[in-house]
Amino acid sequence: MNYCNAIFIILIVFQIHLFNAIDVDPHKTIAWGPGLDPEKIVMRARYFFLQLVDVHGKNLTESPGETFISTEIKGQNKNTHPCRIWTQVLDCKDGSFIIRYRLYETCSNFHIIVKFKHSDVKPVSISAKGPVHEEECYCPNPSVDVWLDDYTCAPNYSQILEDLKYFPKINFDEIRNEIIKEYDKPHSFSICHYVVKNNRIYRKCYGQHVGFKIFSDSILLSLTRKVVLPDFEFFMNLGDWPLVLKNKNVYPIFSWCGSNNTIDIILPTYDITQSSMESMGSVMLDMLSIQGNIKTPWKNKTEKVFWRGRDSRRERDLSDIVEKINWIKQHDDDALRIAKAGRALMREVALSRDVFCYHVSLFREWSRRLQNEIKVLENMEEVLKPEYSCECSRNAGKNKKNTNSKDEF
Repeated sequence: MNYCNAIFIILIVFQIHLFNAIDVDPHKTIAWGPGLDPEKIVMRARYFFLQLVDVHGKNLTESPGETFISTEIKGQNKNTHPCRIWTQVLDCKDGSFIIRYRLYETCSNFHIIVKFKHSDVKPVSISAKGPVHEEECYCPNPSVDVWLDDYTCAPNYSQILEDLKYFPKINFDEIRNEIIKEYDKPHSFSICHYVVKNNRIYRKCYGQHVGFKIFSDSILLSLTRKVVLPDFEFFMNLGDWPLVLKNKNVYPIFSWCGSNNTIDIILPTYDITQSSMESMGSVMLDMLSIQGNIKTPWKNKTEKVFWRGRDSRRERDLSDIVEKINWIKQHDDDALRIAKAGRALMREVALSRDVFCYHVSLFREWSRRLQNEIKVLENMEEVLKPEYSCECSRNAGKNKKNTNSKDEF
């Protein structure tokens, strides 16, 4: 089968249903998310959102029932057999749904069918050229800029600009040995020195506990399957604490954490990065499954308080916790608005596509600041790609679709 000529159809089937005296208008239902452009945006779990709207044009704020929406996602593999695809519909209990799906092989003749209960409405279809690849397929886009555009990544990130302002130019030939001498203290620090060259990954680690290198390895391997990264090198802090104090030697160290007193270059935390790569995979909870596992509507909530954080964080002053709890109990509407705003923010900045976009944007900008020749150094070992077989076909000149925009069906 010629995958370059394969046509992928995203078929949205609408049905009308009356729930609790609310007429849902499927034509006004708003859909957005990277899962609507599956040929360009590759991740283990592709996803998109549905916001239900009533006949008066108002967003639903309560669930019409977990079974109100059903989906069928299907396609053909290279042998024209049905593709292996796992699909989930997550009811957020606020009038919105998350649809996500995982491909286990490259698919053609791809269909997404979303059904609303009871009454058939003329289908609306979206077509795209293929193929649709699974996460494990090594098929990198040769252009970082095109990849960032395909994923509709933000044009810039204020955090990246803030972190890199201390490092307008870096020559590792001048400071590499200093950094290794400073942090090669096995009982105090754990770091890895990475080089990405020709889209292959090499590293040498220092420290007694370097097991967390699996997280930095994993995101680099995932990204190199998706896009040809620029050549660059960096040092990765594997610990829970930032390393580079403002009043000491200013070394460029990438970390999963930061503080007001340090200037580490911040990456998304390893746990949210891992959940982004392994959702619908080896992780049990991720940013989407948590949103879709809400069993109790807000109005029926149980008034309980729980603390979520790390015991290694210095800022643990809970002296006003009782005051805050009382305020929340007395301002339920405000609390609901805060909760909704928090969810909306997470949907904008902390989902899988956002994590991938941030890493690639940072690495691209970082590579531009490096003055030394990028080369694989002695005693570095290669982080090998897992063995996997797939057919990679890249097709230029594809029609673009902005999956950040929210469109009515």
